[in-house]
Amino acid sequence: MKINSSLDSPKSSSEQDRLPTWRNYELTDSGVMIQKNVRMFIHRKRYRTVRNAAMTIQRYTRGLVSRRRVHLMRQTAAAIKIQACMRGWLKKVRYQRLKYTMIRLQSCARGNWARQRFEHMPRIRACIIIQRHVRNTSGLLSKVLSSPCKAWSGASWLGGGG
Repeated sequence: MKINSSLDSPKSSSEQDRLPTWRNYELTDSGVMIQKNVRMFIHRKRYRTVRNAAMTIQRYTRGLVSRRRVHLMRQTAAAIKIQACMRGWLKKVRYQRLKYTMIRLQSCARGNWARQRFEHMPRIRACIIIQRHVRNTSGLLSKVLSSPCKAWSGASWLGGGG
């Protein structure tokens, strides 16, 4: 078995010169890695801060927009309600005016009709009185004619021949 002589033998000067260079390279590489990680940590922290700030601004903006939208919707609903009440009130007023006009027209027509009836009433009463007398007289006349008394049958006032 042969043992590696480089491990046993003292190092040559070129190897000794390379060792610090390799160590320096390793240290430099490690320093770069540390700097990279520190910079990554700082940038990540800054990114998170900016992202959180942007999200906060968006959240407040969306809330403001939503509140304005809800306010507008409430105003629209209130305006619609007011318009509906106003239309209903106008319809009610128009209906009441129409009803009042119709009642007034009917009362005028009925009053005119009653006045005309009242004006013709004396004539109607006179007609009724005349009819009553005629009916009573015709009933009396039929009684008289049907009576056994012959003296009445030839009376001139009855229209008979005398």
